[in-house]
Amino acid sequence: MKTKTFRQKLMSKAWVLGFLGFLGLLGLVNSKSSFAFIFFGLFSFFSFYWDSKIDFGIVDERLLKNQYRASSTAFTIAFIIIWFAAVILNTGLVNLFPFINSLQAKYNCLLIAIAFSYAIGMNLNSYLVYYYETKE
Repeated sequence: MKTKTFRQKLMSKAWVLGFLGFLGLLGLVNSKSSFAFIFFGLFSFFSFYWDSKIDFGIVDERLLKNQYRASSTAFTIAFIIIWFAAVILNTGLVNLFPFINSLQAKYNCLLIAIAFSYAIGMNLNSYLVYYYETKE
C-alpha cells in the first residue's frame, strides 16, 4: 500500500475551499462594489475533488492526450458561455430583463458570467480528465 505525501493529503482536501464561492453572494448585499462577484470563481476549487481521484504520479501519453482533450472541450464550453453572456447583455435582448438597464448592472452580470464560466471550465476539465481516464 502506497502512503500519501503531505501534498497529496492537502490536495485531496482542497476541494472544500470551493464553498468559498458562496462569498460571491456578498455582491448582492453590497450593490456599490462589484468586486465580491469575483468570488464566484472560487467554485473552481471543487475541481480538486476530481483531481484527487487520479494518481498523477506517472504521466504517460494517454493521460496527456486525455488532459488535452478535456481542456479543449471544457474551455470551449466556458468561452461559449462568456460569449453568449456578452452578446445577450449588449444587444436588444436586455429589454427582456428590466433589472439590467444600467451600465453597472450589465457589468455585474458579465462579471458573474465570467466567474461562473471560469469555475465551470475548471470543474469540467478535471471531471473530463477523470472520466476519460477511468471510463475509456
